[in-house]
Amino acid sequence: MCDELQKLLAEKWQDRVAFEKQASEHDKDKEAIIKLEAEYNSLKKKAEDDSKATEETYEKLSNELQELRDEYDELSNALNECDKKKVKSENKLKAEINDHNKLREDYESLKNECEKVKELNEQLQANETEAKREIEKEVNKNCLLYTSP
Repeated sequence: MCDELQKLLAEKWQDRVAFEKQASEHDKDKEAIIKLEAEYNSLKKKAEDDSKATEETYEKLSNELQELRDEYDELSNALNECDKKKVKSENKLKAEINDHNKLREDYESLKNECEKVKELNEQLQANETEAKREIEKEVNKNCLLYTSP
Protein backbone atom coordinates (compact mmCIF):
# COMPACT_ATOMS: atom_id res chain seq x y z
CA MET A 1 0.00 0.00 0.00
CA CYS A 2 2.88 2.25 0.70
CA ASP A 3 3.98 1.73 -2.90
CA GLU A 4 0.57 2.60 -4.10
CA LEU A 5 0.55 5.71 -1.96
CA GLN A 6 4.00 6.70 -3.26
CA LYS A 7 2.84 6.02 -6.76
CA LEU A 8 -0.30 8.06 -6.16
CA LEU A 9 1.79 10.81 -4.50
CA ALA A 10 4.17 10.80 -7.49
CA GLU A 11 1.22 11.10 -9.88
CA LYS A 12 -0.25 13.89 -7.84
CA TRP A 13 3.16 15.56 -7.75
CA GLN A 14 3.42 15.27 -11.53
CA ASP A 15 -0.12 16.61 -11.81
CA ARG A 16 0.87 19.53 -9.57
CA VAL A 17 4.04 20.21 -11.57
CA ALA A 18 2.03 20.03 -14.80
CA PHE A 19 -0.60 22.28 -13.24
CA GLU A 20 2.01 24.81 -12.08
CA LYS A 21 3.60 24.65 -15.51
CA GLN A 22 0.19 25.28 -17.07
CA ALA A 23 -0.46 28.07 -14.56
CA SER A 24 2.90 29.60 -15.40
CA GLU A 25 2.15 29.39 -19.12
CA HIS A 26 -1.32 30.77 -18.41
CA ASP A 27 0.26 33.70 -16.52
CA LYS A 28 2.65 34.31 -19.43
CA ASP A 29 -0.26 34.16 -21.86
CA LYS A 30 -2.21 36.52 -19.58
CA GLU A 31 0.75 38.95 -19.50
CA ALA A 32 1.05 38.72 -23.31
CA ILE A 33 -2.70 39.36 -23.61
CA ILE A 34 -2.41 42.37 -21.28
CA LYS A 35 0.52 43.71 -23.34
CA LEU A 36 -1.41 43.11 -26.57
CA GLU A 37 -4.49 44.84 -25.10
CA ALA A 38 -2.33 47.80 -24.04
CA GLU A 39 -0.76 47.94 -27.52
CA TYR A 40 -4.22 47.62 -29.09
CA ASN A 41 -5.59 50.43 -26.91
CA SER A 42 -2.57 52.60 -27.73
CA LEU A 43 -2.99 51.96 -31.47
CA LYS A 44 -6.75 52.52 -31.19
CA LYS A 45 -6.17 55.88 -29.44
CA LYS A 46 -3.56 56.85 -32.04
CA ALA A 47 -5.97 55.90 -34.83
CA GLU A 48 -8.73 57.97 -33.18
CA ASP A 49 -6.35 60.92 -32.77
CA ASP A 50 -5.20 60.55 -36.38
CA SER A 51 -8.81 60.32 -37.53
CA LYS A 52 -9.70 63.45 -35.57
CA ALA A 53 -6.65 65.27 -36.96
CA THR A 54 -7.56 64.11 -40.46
CA GLU A 55 -11.13 65.37 -40.02
CA GLU A 56 -9.86 68.71 -38.72
CA THR A 57 -7.40 68.98 -41.60
CA TYR A 58 -10.13 68.04 -44.09
CA GLU A 59 -12.47 70.66 -42.62
CA LYS A 60 -9.70 73.29 -42.66
CA LEU A 61 -8.77 72.46 -46.26
CA SER A 62 -12.44 72.38 -47.24
CA ASN A 63 -12.91 75.87 -45.77
CA GLU A 64 -9.79 77.15 -47.53
CA LEU A 65 -11.01 75.62 -50.78
CA GLN A 66 -14.37 77.36 -50.38
CA GLU A 67 -12.60 80.66 -49.70
CA LEU A 68 -10.50 80.15 -52.84
CA ARG A 69 -13.64 79.34 -54.84
CA ASP A 70 -15.33 82.49 -53.52
CA GLU A 71 -12.24 84.56 -54.36
CA TYR A 72 -12.13 82.97 -57.83
CA ASP A 73 -15.81 83.83 -58.36
CA GLU A 74 -15.17 87.44 -57.29
CA LEU A 75 -12.17 87.73 -59.60
CA SER A 76 -14.07 86.06 -62.42
CA ASN A 77 -16.96 88.50 -61.99
CA ALA A 78 -14.55 91.45 -61.89
CA LEU A 79 -12.86 90.15 -65.05
CA ASN A 80 -16.23 89.82 -66.77
CA GLU A 81 -17.08 93.40 -65.79
CA CYS A 82 -13.72 94.56 -67.16
CA ASP A 83 -14.38 92.67 -70.40
CA LYS A 84 -17.80 94.31 -70.70
CA LYS A 85 -16.28 97.75 -70.08
CA LYS A 86 -13.52 96.98 -72.57
CA VAL A 87 -16.02 95.98 -75.26
CA LYS A 88 -18.11 99.06 -74.48
CA SER A 89 -15.01 101.29 -74.67
CA GLU A 90 -13.88 99.63 -77.91
CA ASN A 91 -17.34 100.16 -79.43
CA LYS A 92 -17.34 103.78 -78.27
CA LEU A 93 -13.84 104.28 -79.71
CA LYS A 94 -14.90 102.70 -83.01
CA ALA A 95 -17.92 105.00 -83.14
CA GLU A 96 -15.70 108.02 -82.42
CA ILE A 97 -13.25 106.92 -85.13
CA ASN A 98 -16.12 106.49 -87.58
CA ASP A 99 -17.45 109.95 -86.62
CA HIS A 100 -13.96 111.41 -87.03
CA ASN A 101 -13.54 109.75 -90.43
CA LYS A 102 -16.99 111.01 -91.49
CA LEU A 103 -16.07 114.52 -90.34
CA ARG A 104 -12.78 114.27 -92.23
CA GLU A 105 -14.66 113.16 -95.37
CA ASP A 106 -17.16 116.00 -94.89
CA TYR A 107 -14.28 118.45 -94.36
CA GLU A 108 -12.50 117.25 -97.51
CA SER A 109 -15.76 117.45 -99.45
CA LEU A 110 -16.47 120.96 -98.19
CA LYS A 111 -12.87 121.99 -98.85
CA ASN A 112 -13.19 120.73 -102.46
CA GLU A 113 -16.52 122.52 -102.85
CA CYS A 114 -14.98 125.72 -101.47
CA GLU A 115 -12.16 125.43 -103.99
CA LYS A 116 -14.72 125.00 -106.78
CA VAL A 117 -16.75 127.95 -105.48
CA LYS A 118 -13.55 130.02 -105.25
CA GLU A 119 -12.63 129.05 -108.83
CA LEU A 120 -16.17 129.81 -110.01
CA ASN A 121 -16.07 133.11 -108.13
CA GLU A 122 -12.77 134.03 -109.75
CA GLN A 123 -14.16 132.99 -113.13
CA LEU A 124 -17.32 134.99 -112.45
CA GLN A 125 -15.26 138.06 -111.50
CA ALA A 126 -13.16 137.62 -114.63
CA ASN A 127 -16.33 137.25 -116.71
CA GLU A 128 -17.83 140.24 -114.96
CA THR A 129 -14.72 142.32 -115.60
CA GLU A 130 -14.72 141.17 -119.25
CA ALA A 131 -18.43 141.93 -119.52
CA LYS A 132 -17.87 145.43 -118.06
CA ARG A 133 -15.11 146.05 -120.59
CA GLU A 134 -17.34 144.86 -123.39
CA ILE A 135 -20.14 147.05 -122.10
CA GLU A 136 -17.80 150.03 -121.82
CA LYS A 137 -16.57 149.42 -125.33
CA GLU A 138 -20.11 149.16 -126.56
CA VAL A 139 -21.13 152.26 -124.60
CA ASN A 140 -18.11 154.15 -125.88
CA LYS A 141 -18.85 152.96 -129.38
CA ASN A 142 -22.47 154.00 -129.06
CA CYS A 143 -21.47 157.31 -127.53
CA LEU A 144 -19.16 157.98 -130.42
CA LEU A 145 -21.90 157.16 -132.86
CA TYR A 146 -24.32 159.50 -131.20
CA THR A 147 -21.93 162.28 -130.54
CA SER A 148 -20.24 162.28 -133.88
CA PRO A 149 -21.81 164.37 -136.68
